[in-house]
Amino acid sequence: MRRCSVCKRAVLPTSGQSTVCAVCHTRFKRYAGAAEQRHAYYTVLHQDASFDRELRELFERVYPESRKRMSRRQRRAAIHRSDARGTAKEEPAIVAFATRWHLSQLYGFELDWALDQARWGEPPRPQLRAFHGHIPLLPPIRLRVDLIEHFFPFFYNPALDPVAEADRILAPLRVDLIDQMRDQHQAHLVPARLRNRVATLRLARRLYRAAVLDPKEWTWQRIAEAERAGGHQCTWRAVRDSVRAWARALGVALPSRPPGRR
Repeated sequence: MRRCSVCKRAVLPTSGQSTVCAVCHTRFKRYAGAAEQRHAYYTVLHQDASFDRELRELFERVYPESRKRMSRRQRRAAIHRSDARGTAKEEPAIVAFATRWHLSQLYGFELDWALDQARWGEPPRPQLRAFHGHIPLLPPIRLRVDLIEHFFPFFYNPALDPVAEADRILAPLRVDLIDQMRDQHQAHLVPARLRNRVATLRLARRLYRAAVLDPKEWTWQRIAEAERAGGHQCTWRAVRDSVRAWARALGVALPSRPPGRR
């Protein structure tokens, strides 16, 4: 008897290669769609120079040691000290930033993760990323060491270019990793309506204009006119409906608008 690899309860047909039940597949497909929407929204936010600047300022406030130039060892020690200290006293600043930029109320941990992971960068640079909800549905990428272990240990000829030699030795491993990732890339867990990246970014920009920018200036009609100026024909009602749908899906708070106003 084969059971779903996610919920461990549903019984799968004996025939077929699927390892998940239809209910879990539908659920994670919805998660993958939400992740694609957040990825597009974060991309549009990062195109705003003020957002990048304020995110950097928040990062330096939460982790003041990031302002200093350090060696890797010093940075690692500073990160361990900041982990021990915690960020509880900076939580109001984090909440205020999320509110100011209308970030998802359902995925607030992604801002925390961006700030935490930026500490390891050289130079540190926080960047919002969407956690992909379809990850539990896919098998992990395996590192097939057997493809290259016959090369080790080896004697290196100093007359050869080090980069070229490393590329030659690791080439089989690279091909296998690309094949594994390509198989998952073609799994199409993202809903069809969100696979067009240009269209998805356009809808994310609608949400950004409606949520972040001044609602008195960026009315539904103004947003529609901006899109028509860019070559995409739409009505203010289509803009309003898509923005509200995206806001519900991502848990983004929209500013109040006068009733009946376009």
